[in-house]
Parts: sequence; structure tokens; C-alpha cells
Amino acid sequence: MIRFGGFRTRIAVSFLTLIAVVQIAVLIAVHAANRASAHEQIENQLGVAGRVFERLSGTRNHQLTEAARLLASDFAFIKAVATDDQPTLLSAMNNHRARMNADVMMLASLDERHVADTLGLHPRGAPFAFPSLIDRAQEEGQARTFTVIDGGLYQVVVVPVLAPVPVAWALMGLRIDDAFARDLQKLTLSDVSFVWQAEGGSAAVMASTLPAPLSGGLLGARGEGVWTAAASTVNLAGTEYVSLARQISPPDQPAVTVILQRPLAQAMQQFRRVELTLVTLFLAGLIVSVVAGLRIARAVSRPLLVLAEGARRLEKGDYAHRVSLAQQDEVGQLAVAFNSMAQGISEREEQLTYQAFHDGLTGLPNRALFHNLLQQAITTARRDHEQLGVLLLDLDRFKEVNDTLGHDIGDLILQQVASRLAGAVRESDTVARLGGDECAVLLRALTDRRDAFEVVHRIRYALEQPFIVENQPIELAASVGIAFYPDHGGDGTTLVRHADVAMYGAKRSASGIAVYAVEMDPNSPRRLALLGELRQAIERDGLTLYYQPKVDLASNRVTDVEALLRWHHPQHGLLLPGDFIPLAEQTGLMGPLTFWVLGEALRQVTAWRDDGIDLGVAVNLSARVLQDEQFPDRVAALLTRFHVRPSKLVLEITESAIMADPACAMRIVTGLHELGVRLSVDDFGTGYSSLAYLKKLPVDELKIDRSFVIDLEAKSHDEVIVRSTIDLAHNLGMRVTAEGVESHEVLERLRRYGCDYAQGYFISHPVPARALAQWIRRSSRRLSPRTLPLATARA
Repeated sequence: MIRFGGFRTRIAVSFLTLIAVVQIAVLIAVHAANRASAHEQIENQLGVAGRVFERLSGTRNHQLTEAARLLASDFAFIKAVATDDQPTLLSAMNNHRARMNADVMMLASLDERHVADTLGLHPRGAPFAFPSLIDRAQEEGQARTFTVIDGGLYQVVVVPVLAPVPVAWALMGLRIDDAFARDLQKLTLSDVSFVWQAEGGSAAVMASTLPAPLSGGLLGARGEGVWTAAASTVNLAGTEYVSLARQISPPDQPAVTVILQRPLAQAMQQFRRVELTLVTLFLAGLIVSVVAGLRIARAVSRPLLVLAEGARRLEKGDYAHRVSLAQQDEVGQLAVAFNSMAQGISEREEQLTYQAFHDGLTGLPNRALFHNLLQQAITTARRDHEQLGVLLLDLDRFKEVNDTLGHDIGDLILQQVASRLAGAVRESDTVARLGGDECAVLLRALTDRRDAFEVVHRIRYALEQPFIVENQPIELAASVGIAFYPDHGGDGTTLVRHADVAMYGAKRSASGIAVYAVEMDPNSPRRLALLGELRQAIERDGLTLYYQPKVDLASNRVTDVEALLRWHHPQHGLLLPGDFIPLAEQTGLMGPLTFWVLGEALRQVTAWRDDGIDLGVAVNLSARVLQDEQFPDRVAALLTRFHVRPSKLVLEITESAIMADPACAMRIVTGLHELGVRLSVDDFGTGYSSLAYLKKLPVDELKIDRSFVIDLEAKSHDEVIVRSTIDLAHNLGMRVTAEGVESHEVLERLRRYGCDYAQGYFISHPVPARALAQWIRRSSRRLSPRTLPLATARA
């Protein structure tokens, strides 16, 4: 039984297809050759027909010329011309036309006016209809052409009437109509058509042996090359004709073309028997190929069916099955190779499966397996109404270790990291390496978020212990981003992306840990909208500055203020820097934003000075600004523009901004110091400062972070840090400002410790410029120096 789609059937079909393709190619080639031969044969016949027409046309021209000259030499006719005897002229012309079987005769005067014509078309004295023929006859002694007269096509000649000099011009013509075309068809055995084309481009078939529908198609086929001198093929109403055209009118006259045609099918008749024979052979070859194909397929397919059965069992995982064939030929060798392949597949499948889903360096699950496990865990958590977490962690300063010690050391560290992570998580959790120094942890079945934070703290503690590689201790830390299901996403891709966003937020935070929030996502709709609005706010002065005073503790005088940026958003209200500064840092707006703040702060300093209030102003700088080599020059330009002494400007730089690129920061800060600007290290104690760099920087002031000041009364270790920082700064020749002063007791403690300046809500909240000026005037009648009564300073 033949099974369609089976190997046996395909072999038979292959033979059949091969024979069919060959035979069809032969048939096509033979048919094309026959068609070409028929075309060539007809082309030759049309060439002969064209020469016959040329001879016949020449004969008619000669007859017309002789007949016209015979009439022009008749004495009585010449006398009638001379005496302008119209009856005699018309009688002589009609008699002569009838005698010569001509269809038209005309007589024109020497001044090219109609004298008489046998058709009665033109009145006597009217301009002669064919002046160009008279001009040619004057030059050549006679003129011949094909032209249209009264809607009919005529072959005409023009000769002079001599007495003995020319006294008139005689025209004689023969009409070319369907009857003439049929006579010509009998001579040439071809269809004949005469086409006239006027100077404006319009054309008409004047005579033809073709039926009306076909002759009308000649005009539509003009663009297909039918009216050219070369033989061409044209389809007229479904019938193919080979056409040959000859223009029979002079080049300076409207074109008259004779088209000779023969049907292509007529010449193809002689080849039909050969083609029928080939078709018969084609059918016989198909039958033979089917029979041969089935016999060969049967012999080949039997052992292949055995191999196919073995492959099906192999597909189902039955690697113990072996194919047994007694044949010693190539198929038998294939069976042996098949058995070896089954053994190899069994061994390699386990290895490939492991490699596909595990990291080659650490042995941890890779990104693909992690996503699969995460999706399965989400399905389970959704069904059981549980919470799960995704941790994404990145090793801080690992790139520096790689670049310094080499990738081999980096690989050894990653292996130790994998081991420590596996020991820090719960048995139900999964640790994976996503790539580079980035790892992920899947936390299943969380009771609440505290479970996740316990794991995070164990992980950070495990990674903070020194790594010993080749007897060399290396210290690292990790930034960890956390996303929870279902709060932060309902699918694995979203959770991993949100954990990644949180991880970059953790890198910016002091704790190194961050839980995903929409506000930190650079791709959240609100942040994307804020980006465009922030750019417009900078360009259109849509931002504002608040100012917080800084008090000299030795004299109780307000010496400086810190400029703090605010954004009065039309929809979201008053936005603090934390709402939009990270967005500006990520999108390249930090530079324009910083220079707007500097310009506005210096403008306000000038306005205060003009109002009798002498204050310095402090402005915070970002790490991006400290990478701009042109920054000192641009600051100098702003100081000049607003006529502010450099010492009235304090630029506050965070520790992290300095340590991002210490060498570059050193150059920028040195340039600012040479300019005369005061420099302050902001939030001192919260970053990763290097005292080696700190003592080299020309810094004037350290600002103790508010986290050490706010609880100064309650925490003894904060007191130690504050006092040590004050001593360190003074020993380095710097002044100290304490932020976050929120009580009179803290202020007095700082005074006892020798702190130079204080700033905080106890003194004043950040306020607009006008409110600050009013507050200063209320606090003291003397504007310079200004004494601040601290008991009434709260604002």
C-alpha cells in the first residue's frame, strides 16, 4: 500500500518529477524553437511581400507619371489651359482619367491656385491643397507621394504642363482602398493595411484586408513596435500576427505606412505533429518513471523503516534500544552508526542540559534557569496567595579588582562569592549568576518583608568578610536591590527589571540596600513626563531657590546661606531635589541645572547686597560637574557677570563626587581654589573618603552630615564622631559646619566642641529670598554685622 508522504512515495515522485522536468524542458525548448522558426519563416515571407508591394507601387507610379505627362503634352489640353476654358479642361481631364483608370485629376496654376479637379472638391482660384508637391516637382521635374484626399488615401504624381515652358501643374492619382488591399493580398499572400498619421499625431486605418475588429486594433498596438521597420509580433483580438511595416510617404509628408501581416498560428501548423509526438513520449516516460520509482523505493525503504522505528524509540528516551540489520552495505553501516549515536546522545544530553542552565564558572543557575524557576515560583505564589522576593546584587568595586589584579583573580573571587551566597540564603531560596559580577536570589514563601531583609543582611555580612586569593585579602561589598511579588510586578521579567532599578538606587544610597519604588524608575511614566517638564522649567525659569542661613557660633552672626533648589510643579506641587535631581543626573540635564542654580544664586547675592544685606551663598555640586574641565572658567564668567567677589561663593562637594574620579576632581577643585572660591566637603562621614586625597584637596570647610548631629544628645558614638571630625578638620586647617541642628541643647554642645558654624531647622527652615531678608531684618536692627538672637530664630 502506498502511503502518501512516505519515503517510498517520495522516491517515486522524485523519478516522476525528474522525468517531467526534463520532458517539459524539452517541450518548452522545442516549442520555442518552432515558434522562432515560424517567426523567421513569416518574416522572410513578409520581406518578399514588401518587395512585391514596392515593385507594384513603382509600377503604379510610372503609369501615373506617364499618363499625367501624356495629358500635359496634349495640344488641345494645353490650349484649354492657356485659354482657361473650364468645360474643355474638365472634359479632357475626365476622359483621360477614365482612359487611364485613374481616380482623381487636378490642375493647378503656376501661382499654386486650383484651376480644375475631377472630384469638384476645390473651387477655382482656391489655394492648391498640395503646395509641397509642386515645390518638389519644380526641383525634380515630377513629384510622387501617398496622401489623403477627401478622406481617402491616394497614390499621386504631379508633373508640369509644358508649352514649352511650364504653364500649369497636373496631379493624377489612384485610390488605395480595401479592394486594392485585397488585390495586393492575393499577390503577397499576406494581410495588408494602410495607415495614415497626421502631423498632430492622430492616425487612421485607410484600407485593410483585416476584419474591422482586428484592423481597429492596429491603432492601439502602435506602442508595441507594429509600425516599425523591423518584424514584430502583435496580439490582435486574441490572434498573434507577425507584422512588417514600411513607410511609403516621403519624410517631409504626413506618414503613410503599409503594414504586412501573417498569422503566427498558420506557420506553426507544420510543427504540430512534432510537438504531438513529443507529448506522447512524455506521457510514456512518466509511466515508466512511476514503475521504476516504486520498485527502487520498495528496496530502499524496508531497512529505513527499521531505522525509523529505532529513531522513534530514541525520541521517546529509550536509549537502550539498538537497531539490528543483517545488511553489510551502506545501510548496515548506517545502523551501526545509529547505535553509536544513541549511546553518545544519552551521555551528552545530561551534560548539555546542565550546561544550558548553569553558569560555567560558578556552577550556579544561569539567567535562563533563574527566569524559569522564577516564573514557576510566581505561578505557585499566585495559586497559594504567597509573597516572594527577587534580589539583584552587584559587587561594588569589582571592576577595579578585575582591572588591577586580572580576570583570573576576578574569577576566583566570583567562585568564592557563589559559595558564600549559597551559604547565606535559606534552603528554599535559589542563587543564580546573571552575568559578570551580577547575581540574583529568588526568595520563596516570604511571611513578610522582614524575612527578605534578614537574608539580605546575611548576604551583605558574608560578602563584607575579606576574600583571600593567593594569600592576599580583598575587601568587597554588594549593592542589593529588592522587588516583591505581587507588589512590584506580576511576571518574572518585570520583577527582575524592577529589582535592577532598585539595585542602582542602592548604589546611590548609603546603606547599599534599596526596595523598588516607582520614583526611582527612570522609565516610569511619571519620571519620563518630569524629564520633559524639567527641561522646560530650566529653559523658562520655572524653578526657584530657597535659602537656609548658616550661623557663625563664635559671633552669633549669619554669614552665609545655602541655596536649595525647589520646583513648583503645576500638577505635583512643590517638589524637593530628591524628586528630580536623580533624573537630571541620569539624562544629562545636571550641567544646565547647576549653572542655572549658580546664576540665580549669584544674582540674588547681588540683589541682597544692593539692599544692604551682605551674605555669601553656598551651592551644591554633583559628580558630573567635577568632570567638566571648563567648569572653573564658567564659574569665573558668572562671578564677573554678577559682580560678586569669589570669596562670597561656597561650592559644596560630596565625598562620593570627589572619590568618583579623584584625579579629575583634584584638577577642578584646584582651579576653583585658585579662582578664590571657597570649597566645602558636604555630608562628611557618609561616603568612602580617602584622607590621602582629602588632605591634598584645597578644601576650606567640612560639613558634618545631619545623621551624626540630629541625635547628638542621645548617642555617645555620634558624639565621638562629631568631636573627632572637628579636631581632624581643624588640624587640616579647615572650618567645620554642622548640619541638622534641631535643638538649643545640640547647638550648645557644638559650641563647646569648637564647631565653627551651625545650620538646621532650629535656626531656620529653608525659605524664599524675600522671606529670608525680612527674617534677618526682624532678628536684628543692625544689618552689618548681624547678630542673630537664637531664642527667636525658629522659622
